[in-house]
Amino acid sequence: RKPARLDVNRKLLEVGLAFYRQIAEQNQDNSAAASEVVVAHLRCGGILFSLGLARQSLDAYREAAARAASLTEAYPEKSSFRQNLAAAEFGIARSLEKLGRPEAAQHYQQAIERFQVLAKEEPAMPVFRMNLGTALTRLGAYQAGIGQTRSAETSFRLALEESSKLPIPGNPDHHQTLASAHQALALLLAETSRSKDAEGHFRKALLIHEELAASHPQSRAFQHNLSTCLLNFGALVYTSRGYKEAQSYFTRARQLAEKLAGEFPNTPGFAALLLLCCSNLNATLARDDSAPELESLTDLAVDIGARLVKHHPDIPDYKLSYATILLNRGVDRERAGRLELAEKDFLLAHDCVHDVAGQLPESPKPLILQAKLRRSLGEVFAKRRQPKEAEGAIRKALDEIETFAKRHPGLGEVEHQRAVLHERLARFLRTAQRPAEADEAHRQAAALINKLLDDNAPSASYRDTQGRIFLNHGSVLFDLKRYPEALKSFDRAEGVFAKLVGDYPGDGGYQGGLAQVHFNRGDLRRTVNKLAEAAQSYRRAIELR
Repeated sequence: RKPARLDVNRKLLEVGLAFYRQIAEQNQDNSAAASEVVVAHLRCGGILFSLGLARQSLDAYREAAARAASLTEAYPEKSSFRQNLAAAEFGIARSLEKLGRPEAAQHYQQAIERFQVLAKEEPAMPVFRMNLGTALTRLGAYQAGIGQTRSAETSFRLALEESSKLPIPGNPDHHQTLASAHQALALLLAETSRSKDAEGHFRKALLIHEELAASHPQSRAFQHNLSTCLLNFGALVYTSRGYKEAQSYFTRARQLAEKLAGEFPNTPGFAALLLLCCSNLNATLARDDSAPELESLTDLAVDIGARLVKHHPDIPDYKLSYATILLNRGVDRERAGRLELAEKDFLLAHDCVHDVAGQLPESPKPLILQAKLRRSLGEVFAKRRQPKEAEGAIRKALDEIETFAKRHPGLGEVEHQRAVLHERLARFLRTAQRPAEADEAHRQAAALINKLLDDNAPSASYRDTQGRIFLNHGSVLFDLKRYPEALKSFDRAEGVFAKLVGDYPGDGGYQGGLAQVHFNRGDLRRTVNKLAEAAQSYRRAIELR
C-alpha cells in the first residue's frame, strides 16, 4: 500500500466537486434549472465539508442559501425549495461550527425552525422530520461542546421526541437518526452523573446500531457508527463498574475500527476513527495502571495521527487529534519521570495546535488544547526545579484564555479552563511559598467553577475541578494557619468527591481525591492536637487507597 494512494478517495470527491461546479456555472441565468443549481451548490458544500475544507464549504452553502431564498420567495408553495433553504442553513451551521464561529448556533436554530414548519405542514413526508431530528441532535452536540449542558439536553430530548415519530420499519436512515439521538443524550447524561439513565439510552442506541450493521454488512457508515457507540458505552461501563466489564466493549470497538482502516486504507476517515478509539481508550485506561495495552495503544495512536497529519495537512481535526494523543503520551511520560521525552511530545503537539489556531482563530478548541499543553509543560519545569519557567507557562496560558474569554464570553469549556488554570497557578504559588497569592488564585478559581456549575448541569469534569479546588485551597489555608477555614474547605471537597465516587464507582481518580481529603484532614487534626480524630481520618484514607 503506497502512501500516495491514501488520497484516492479525496481525488474522486474532487472530480465530483468539479462536475457539480460546472452544472452551477452553466445554469446561472437559467430560471428553469434554478433548483438544480441550488442542489449542485449543496452537493459542492457537502463534498468540501467531507474534505475538511470548512471555509470553502461555507461559501458553497451560502451560495446555495442565497439562491434557495430567492426561489422560496418567488415560489412559497414549493416545499422542495424550502427544504433546500433549510438544508443550506444546516450546512452553514456545520461549517461555522467547524470554524469555531459562535454564529453557528443561530444558523442551527434557523434550520430547525424551517424543518419544523415543513414537518408540520407535510407529515406524510418523513424526510422533513428526519432532518429535523438530525438538526436538533447536531445543535445539542454543539451546545454540549461549548459547555451549555442544560440547553444541550433540551435539544437532545427534542431530537429524540421527533425521531421517535418516524415510520422506522424498513428505513435504515430513520433507524440511524433515532440511534444518534439516543446516543447523544446518553453521552450527556453520563457526563452529568446520571449513569443509570445514560445506560438505558446507550443500550437502545447500541441495539439499533447492531441491527443496522448486521443487516447492512457492506455499509461502512453503519460499521463506523457501531464502533463509536461501543467505545462510548464502554467508557460509561468503565466509570460505573470498572475496566473488566468494559473491556469487551472496548475490544469490539477497536476491532471494528481496525478492520475498516485495514480494508479501506484510502479513506482517511476510518484511520481517524481508529485514532479516536485509541485516543479515547488511552485517556480511559490511563486511570488504571493495570490495563496492559496502554503503552502499545498510545504508540499506535501516535503513529496513526502522524500519518493523517502528513497526508492531510489542511484538515484541522486531524492535527487536533494528533496533538491530543501526543499530550496524553507526554503526561504519561511526565508522571513516569521521563521528562525529556514528555517535553518533546508537548512541543510537537504545540506546533500542531499553533497551526490550527492560525486556521481557526475563533475556535476555542485549539486554545483549550494549547492551555493544557502549557499546563503540562509547567509540570515538567516544576519537576526540574525551574519555578519561574513553570509559573511563566501557566501565566502565559491564562493570559491567552482570559483574552479569548473577553471576546467570547459565556463559553462553558473556556470558563472551565480558566478555573483550572487559576487552580494550577495557585498550586505553583504554594510550592514557591507564596501562600497569600495562592489563596487569592484559589478564590478566583472557586468563583469561576461555582458560577459554571450554577449555570449548567453538574458535569463530572466540572465537579472534579471543583473538588480539587476545595482540596488544594484547604491546604493553602492550612499553611496560613487558618484552621477553621481549612477544615471547611476540606469538608466541601469531601462532599464533592463522595458524590463523584457514588456516581462513578469504577473511576479510581475520584476515590483517590477522596482519600487525599481524609489524609489532609488528618494532618490538620494532628496539628491542632485532635489525635483520635486524626487517626480516624488517616484510617479512612488508607481504606480508600
